Amino acid sequence: MRIRILILITDLQIGGTPLAVKRLACGLDRDKFDVHVASLAPVGPVAQELRQNAIPTYALGARGIWDLQVLLRLAALIIKLRPQILHCFLVHANFIGRIVGNLLQVPCIIASIRTAEQGKNWHLILENLTCRLSRLTLCNSRSVYQHVLRCSHVPASHLRVIPNGVDYDSFAGANQLQLKDLWLNPGRQTFIFVGRLDPVKSLDTLLFALSKLSPDQKWQLLIVGDGPERPRLEDLADKLSIRERVIFLGFRRDIERLLKTADIYVQPSLWEGCSMSVLEAMAAGLPIIASRTVGLVDLVEDGKTGLLAGPSDVNSWSKMLSILLNDSLLAQKLAQAGQKVACQSHSFNQMVRQYENLYLHLTRPYFILAEQNILTRASLILRKRKDFNLDHLK
Repeated sequence: MRIRILILITDLQIGGTPLAVKRLACGLDRDKFDVHVASLAPVGPVAQELRQNAIPTYALGARGIWDLQVLLRLAALIIKLRPQILHCFLVHANFIGRIVGNLLQVPCIIASIRTAEQGKNWHLILENLTCRLSRLTLCNSRSVYQHVLRCSHVPASHLRVIPNGVDYDSFAGANQLQLKDLWLNPGRQTFIFVGRLDPVKSLDTLLFALSKLSPDQKWQLLIVGDGPERPRLEDLADKLSIRERVIFLGFRRDIERLLKTADIYVQPSLWEGCSMSVLEAMAAGLPIIASRTVGLVDLVEDGKTGLLAGPSDVNSWSKMLSILLNDSLLAQKLAQAGQKVACQSHSFNQMVRQYENLYLHLTRPYFILAEQNILTRASLILRKRKDFNLDHLK
């Protein structure tokens, strides 16, 4: 008997966690697991990719955080699918999934916290209030584990760490792109950043640091990704007189080849969880410069697998950028060490096996009672809603 898993996420827009959910859902052994994915929000582009990989995907169509109809839609979906596991990702899904899943007595509820976010205390309060409604809360790095333990006061017995995994062979074996196709100057070393252009990524720190480099240093920067900060960052590059060296590529699907084309990866974030962008750059064989902050210090060991600069510290960032520009032997050493870590400690297959083993372990005691509990509770809650139609959720 296959274990039916319903993965619930806040949205399926392009981003780190939605893409991680897609990779996990597609990577699970389909002989053992029957995987379904649902987002609280309307359909997003990652939903289409899931469906292309034969993963049934549902959009519950929440119109905002106060749309209580999404509770009924999720309840109806759970009643239809009767999952043994409800695995929630991100704070809104964690909160709603725990409540609805408990009302319907889903045998096993798992929550996931993916970043050591330091800007919204209400997230931590919600996690603290509802954490005991799930069997476990999974963290994707030791930093996130410690952050949740310290700031949200979730008991250690409810927390477990499964680090992110990267498809090492895809990134290590990718082919370079032609520099001319990216408007790059072959006489300059290329920094690259990949991610959503959001204030938490602190890309203004990077631009200010680059503007302080000596005029005779030969560099250029690829910024891959899109987001609300893009217009402001383009204006800032203009004001700093470095616009002709900074190339905004927008959203791309050829990240592997872009990384192989660059020389140095930069991640100036204020905080992270377990950065997939850094892991992918390490797998591609790039030396890393990252902020000395939660979620990045788990991956980058200063002086061994990369260099760490102070978060929002322009002078510190300028110094580290200059060091790698001028020391090719150090850059090569850091790149080789980082690639080894990505291969040995953060492989995608290793990550998927950890999830599979966890799912199998948690569901063993529940198979007999699972369907009976869900159907019994469902008949009580939706007795007056026999006409509820699930077709519109697909």
